[in-house]
Amino acid sequence: MNCEICGTEIKGIPHRIKIDRSELSVCNNCARYGEAITTVETKKARARVPMLRNVYNIDEVISNYPEVIRKARQTRNLTVEDLAVNIKEKASLIKRIERGKIMPEEGVRKKLEQFLDIKLTTHIEKIELTHITPKTLTLGDVATIKRKR
Repeated sequence: MNCEICGTEIKGIPHRIKIDRSELSVCNNCARYGEAITTVETKKARARVPMLRNVYNIDEVISNYPEVIRKARQTRNLTVEDLAVNIKEKASLIKRIERGKIMPEEGVRKKLEQFLDIKLTTHIEKIELTHITPKTLTLGDVATIKRKR
């Protein structure tokens, strides 16, 4: 396998790094240019295979958010207009959210959660493991690294 920055042959296990939004397999010398990404050991022949491990922590809006908002508002004996005034949003926006026509943006969602004392999101953790495949063209083939002096 060759380094994706300088193109030299990598002896042993390549370093997996992230530079900006690009993930690269690099040699020891080029590893300092980016942020390290974990390698995962496989059970098969106890060989270390570099893998990309992406962990996404997502707060997703619950599917029944219109019903939760409407019930919380009605429990407090508020009209749509009263709620809109209290959270400083338009009544038409609240009506569309309660009908499920639009999903509340983060700012509006937080205002609703705080004022109505409800939770409109659920936490999701998604883990993706993908194998790194060697590439024939390297970053070193198309880019020049300029060093600051």
